[in-house]
Amino acid sequence: MSGPEARWARIEALFDGALERPRTERAAWLGAAAAADPGLRDEVWAMLAAHDQVDGVLDRPLPIPSIPAGIPPGFAQAIADRYVLAEPIGEGGMAHVILALDRSSDRLVVIKVLKPEIATWFGADRFRTEVELAARLSHPHILGLIDSGESGEFLYYVMPYLGGETLRSRLQRQGRLDRAEAIGLLRDLADALAYAHRAGVVHRDLKPENVLCAGGRALL
Repeated sequence: MSGPEARWARIEALFDGALERPRTERAAWLGAAAAADPGLRDEVWAMLAAHDQVDGVLDRPLPIPSIPAGIPPGFAQAIADRYVLAEPIGEGGMAHVILALDRSSDRLVVIKVLKPEIATWFGADRFRTEVELAARLSHPHILGLIDSGESGEFLYYVMPYLGGETLRSRLQRQGRLDRAEAIGLLRDLADALAYAHRAGVVHRDLKPENVLCAGGRALL
């Protein structure tokens, strides 16, 4: 078997293999399994996105969409040469938070993209200043900055994907934290804030939604 038939067989195998894995692990698995053919990888991502949007086969739209729902229109194309957007994982008043695959390293990352109306108000110069400040910070309890950029109306920055959940999600899931866990998380946050303050950076938006709980530790 060769040509289109062989390619379709490969697509089917990758699609089925990805579906067998948790959604948060699909990007890394697919990136490794189709590392030699980025076009094939992107095609399978499009199929996975369509599969996740609807329940029934007969309900699936044609052609298969390549951009998951909940991602700002145009953003996927704007950064397509560097990142493959997988799925939205959060949204606040100012920004969308998106799980993505870094093409250059085949690793999962988190992209935070300012909403265009906020970006207009926020301003590119102020955004660059905020990114420069964040790039100066290197601390085990501060989520590091991998990349940032501007593409058209979109301002965004990229952070590592560590799994876990926000403190807000944890509180909603399990309710009140026990004393030992709460003290541990507060110690991590206080350490991170003290470091940032010594560097001349004030967070200004400390809330459970902006605290990541991963591996038993807290990160800003």
